[in-house]
Amino acid sequence: MPVTIAAIAKETAAPRIPRIGNKIIFSPIIIIADIIPTILGVLLSVILSAANAYLGLFAGMTVSASIPAAVISMGILRLFKNSTILENNLVEEAQRKGVLLHGGLGKLKEKYCNRISYCAGKGLIAAILFKDPKTEESDSFFSSRVAEACMRKGLLVVHTGRESIKIGPPLTIPDDALQEGIEILDEAIAECS
Repeated sequence: MPVTIAAIAKETAAPRIPRIGNKIIFSPIIIIADIIPTILGVLLSVILSAANAYLGLFAGMTVSASIPAAVISMGILRLFKNSTILENNLVEEAQRKGVLLHGGLGKLKEKYCNRISYCAGKGLIAAILFKDPKTEESDSFFSSRVAEACMRKGLLVVHTGRESIKIGPPLTIPDDALQEGIEILDEAIAECS
C-alpha cells in the first residue's frame, strides 16, 4: 500500500520531509527548514573551499574541511529553535529506524538466501551483497538489475559497480516509508530472480 502525503501529515505532529519517489510535502515551515541548511551549506562550502585552495596553492598542503564545516554549521544552527541533532533526537531515531531497516533486510536475506550472501551496515546505512545461486560467486549483474528495478519502482539505491547495493535513507524518514522501501526492494529482488 503506497504511503500518501495526507497520511504522513496526519500522523506526524512535527514537520517532516518524506522523500520517496516523487512524494514531497510542501509547507512554509518545511521550505524554510530546507532553505536555511542549504544556504548555510553553500556559504560554508565556498568559504572553506577557498581556504583549502589557498592552502593547497601557497602552502603546498590541503586539509579536510568537513569537520570545521560541521562544527560551524552546528554552532549557527543552534541559533534556531529545535534545530540541533540532540533536540531532534536524530541519533536515537537513526538507531531505532536502523533496527527496523536491518530487521527487514534480515527477513529478505532469509527469503532470498540463494541470492543474498550478506547484509551489512549500522544504523540507517546498509549494504546487500548478492551471489549467483549456481556458483556461489558474487553477482554484479544481478545487483545491477535489482538497482534498476528499484529505480523503476521509485526507490533509489546505490549500485556500487560490484556485487552490492547500498541503502541510505534520510534520518527523517517515517517508519511506514522505510517499510515501503523494504517492500519495494523485496519486489525488485523477486522480479529479477
